[in-house]
Amino acid sequence: MDMQKPRLFFSVVLMAIIAPLNAFAVDIGGPTAEAWVTAGAAEGIGVTLVAIPANEASHAYSGSGVDAVFDAPDRDGLSRGTLGLGVDNTLIKNGDSGVSSKPSEIGYYQNSNICGDGKALGANCGDELRVGLDQGVYGGAVEVSLFYGSEESGETLAVQLYRDDVLVYDSVEGPANNGSFNSPALNPGKFTFELGDTCWDEIRFFGDERIVNDAADYLVEGISNLTVCEDPPEISFTQGFFGGSPQGEAMVAGLINDNNCADINTILASIGAIEETLDCVVPAEETESDLSHFLTGTVGAGKEKGGEIGFLPGGFAPNHNLAAQKITALLNMELEGGINAGNFLNIDLVDGLDPILTTGGQLGTCDDLLPLDPGPDGICDNFTIALNALGEVVALLDEEGTTVGDVLDVGDAYIQLEGENVDPTDTVFINGVVVTVEQLTKILGMINESYDAGTQTGFVTVSDVD
Repeated sequence: MDMQKPRLFFSVVLMAIIAPLNAFAVDIGGPTAEAWVTAGAAEGIGVTLVAIPANEASHAYSGSGVDAVFDAPDRDGLSRGTLGLGVDNTLIKNGDSGVSSKPSEIGYYQNSNICGDGKALGANCGDELRVGLDQGVYGGAVEVSLFYGSEESGETLAVQLYRDDVLVYDSVEGPANNGSFNSPALNPGKFTFELGDTCWDEIRFFGDERIVNDAADYLVEGISNLTVCEDPPEISFTQGFFGGSPQGEAMVAGLINDNNCADINTILASIGAIEETLDCVVPAEETESDLSHFLTGTVGAGKEKGGEIGFLPGGFAPNHNLAAQKITALLNMELEGGINAGNFLNIDLVDGLDPILTTGGQLGTCDDLLPLDPGPDGICDNFTIALNALGEVVALLDEEGTTVGDVLDVGDAYIQLEGENVDPTDTVFINGVVVTVEQLTKILGMINESYDAGTQTGFVTVSDVD
């Protein structure tokens, strides 16, 4: 599945809406595993270390003390000073064919006498070091120590960055004919490379197999001048944004994936909007899939659309609005920090937000006249709230600890049961509360509006504030 183009566009659009704020510079590193953890703690960041020697089980650092898998003391003995982290491999040793020193660096061992079927390393011939952080960071530079001679100065190392276990950056780095180990002076070659502005919380270092038979053997000294990423607030958008705004329409292709493709197709087929499953794959030469094109029509506003209008924002028939709101919720759940099915519905004041006011009167009315000085505070004045029918239903759902997932599940079940016969006057049960389909549709709409471009309404909360 080639989602690269729309995903990239989506990222640019999202960054334009909510730009991360710079925090503080962070330096993490040192000659031992303990030094890395200590350096992170001094910066207020938790550091976890995992070594995966070639063809061996992974080994996690305990958090304190000496650890021979990471600390590479034999390399310290070859140099003038104590060096950084490596990955010690116990399956091979100095003296084995093609092995000229204790393999405690991060390396790739391509020699056919030790790498291959039936050999010591089997098919897993590369070491890996993982450094995990409990906060996202970006920028900065990595310094490594290299131990090869000038004849091997084309060797390279590989690095990957992950964010929430998703690969966000992949690069091959090399010293470009400098930085090799200066054996007579016992000085390791030092090489530094930049990481760029991708936000990540785990970095993985690999022995790289390219160019030479025994790819770069190196230790990682540290990562300096990192900046902590400010996580964006939870984000969601209205069905009108995805269905009517050129910016929102262009994002849809990048929000459809294996998590929601089948669900969206099932919803559309259930109400008779499509006769056959629409493909979610974005062709390499295109910017949209068949399904995203169906939802948005021609991307653009007003006359640019011509007669080709997409299913969003409201569907093609009066009974399609429930389906359109449910599809919008699925799209919002794919936004970074977007709607979470485990979040709760809320009608009460929370963190200075009053859903009676922030949802535009959908739940009822109240007076907001106090305080007189310096003026109204955006919170309903005491004893002035008058809930409407929908507000009364939401209050009951709040009391029952209803989650976003509860609402989505009931919406799914009703759509699949009734199909083309969706009727706003029908009733469903959510946690034992009787809700009309019209009210269900409005609740889904308020969920979609709950973090519109990061502006919270308080209608959806992370915890049940009751």
